[in-house]
Amino acid sequence: MRLLTRDEIRSRAPRTGWWLGALAAAFFGLLFLFVWQKVRLTGQLARIEGKERTLAALRTQQKTLAVDIQRLAFPGRLEAVASAELGMVYPERDQMVVMITPPARGSGQGVFAALFKPVNAAWSQQ
Repeated sequence: MRLLTRDEIRSRAPRTGWWLGALAAAFFGLLFLFVWQKVRLTGQLARIEGKERTLAALRTQQKTLAVDIQRLAFPGRLEAVASAELGMVYPERDQMVVMITPPARGSGQGVFAALFKPVNAAWSQQ
């Protein structure tokens, strides 16, 4: 049996420790990257779901506003509100006053002569 000297022992130091350390570091690095990617994807999924909920709420609000537009654009609505809520009614014949003013001089030949003919005719009858 032969004994090894100190120089021989150092020269034959096992190199498996470095490889094992590098392999462990690579494994934990990949594990860290996998977990980091999973956390990022979960965060993105949460943001997407939040945006989808917001979009659904906005679509519901849009439908509600479209119904309101149709309801408010109904022609008879103003008359119904005036009579039901405000108590307004059409005036009777004896409650109406019609004021007719004479047309300005020389308006018979103008562009609006057709509009003033009924007024001219009504004025001349009095």
